[in-house]
Amino acid sequence: MVCGICGHRLQVSYETSGQGLAGRYCCQRRHHTHGEPRCQQMAAPFLDDHVVAQVLSALAPAVLELSVTAAGQVEARRAETGRVWRQRLERAGFGCDRARRQYQLAEPENRLVARQLEREWEAALAERASLGEEYERYQRARPARLSAAELAAIRALAGDIPALTGRIRALAGQGLDNAAIAGQLAAEGFRTPRLHDRFHPGEIQHLIRQLGLRPDRRTDQGSLGPGQWWLATLAREIGMPGATLFGWLRRGWATGRQDTRPPCRWIITADQAEVERLRALHQLPAGYHNRRRWTDDGTPAGTSTDKEPGNHG
Repeated sequence: MVCGICGHRLQVSYETSGQGLAGRYCCQRRHHTHGEPRCQQMAAPFLDDHVVAQVLSALAPAVLELSVTAAGQVEARRAETGRVWRQRLERAGFGCDRARRQYQLAEPENRLVARQLEREWEAALAERASLGEEYERYQRARPARLSAAELAAIRALAGDIPALTGRIRALAGQGLDNAAIAGQLAAEGFRTPRLHDRFHPGEIQHLIRQLGLRPDRRTDQGSLGPGQWWLATLAREIGMPGATLFGWLRRGWATGRQDTRPPCRWIITADQAEVERLRALHQLPAGYHNRRRWTDDGTPAGTSTDKEPGNHG
């Protein structure tokens, strides 16, 4: 997003509302750099919805191609499974032939041996017959070619994307946890992109985070305290890459600790004033943090401390 007034990039910030996290786009470059009023700001949802609609519209011509590819992959997997079945039947047939030859070569006088070989032959025949019946049942249930209903279900997958995100929003709004949401989606017929029967709770959690529906504020000590942020959440609030904020943390330019509970994410301590300070630092020109500026007495600024990102890199 670029401001139409000054041409600078708009920043994204998030605020907690009764419906969860609410995003907004704001042009603050002149405000942070020169103390001038902010150029403009706007609510994020309507613009995000517009972008999503444009993306889905752009993908629409590829839906048929993707559907054909997915159908081909399913049929290829069924063909491979059919090949394995035929190999099993072939091995069962070899076993029957070997048992028959052993029985026919047995000396008639060795009646005990002949009876044992006859039983083994009969067992091999029964196994082959049972395997053949099982294969017939498999073919009826999973023919090599997809049925019209299966093809229609595959073609509908691309159209399920908006419905899926909308349903996740509704279920998360009901307070359901990730496992319960995954179970409900499976019950309603939603399938994963790989045609699995249900989503993994971890996939649901990832989608919920991407949609900004449920900020996770749990830690090993309960909830995040006042002025505490997950590193990724604070990076989004400031409008900067998470990797950059982590680099600042490692340099001592930000204060935080690592959560001891898996997935062991980083927790940053920053009140509103600290958030504004970090945001202002992020607005500094590119390369500013790596310059070696000089003080009036001729010594490099920042030589006594590594705490000031504006002094040196």
